[in-house]
Amino acid sequence: MLLDATWNDEIRLGLCPEGVPIVLAATKIDIRNEPKTIEKLARELYADDQLSQFKLVSKKEGQALARQIGAYSFVECTSNDKTSVTEVFREALCAALERRNANENKQMADERASLLKKLRSKITCAVS
Repeated sequence: MLLDATWNDEIRLGLCPEGVPIVLAATKIDIRNEPKTIEKLARELYADDQLSQFKLVSKKEGQALARQIGAYSFVECTSNDKTSVTEVFREALCAALERRNANENKQMADERASLLKKLRSKITCAVS
């Protein structure tokens, strides 16, 4: 789809309190390799004379948008791959813990950073 950050102001100014980290997640990345699905989606979203405007967001574009909006991270996922969905939740958890660390004293932040490091390598989520 077209890469557009216009929703960022709505999130930053209306829905989320200041300082809340954002994890930008690209979903349904499995359709990148399905031309028929891409064409069907384009036809659902655009009139025939506007089909050329439709494009999927590349990983590089997603990463650039995440930097542009100041997101904590960018993650790609698909519900067909439980590992990638788990990664979205792992990143959200890490973002929340790091924000919390920033608001605590140095000693507590160091202890939580150690826990965070362990969590990144060991956390698993069951997705069904």
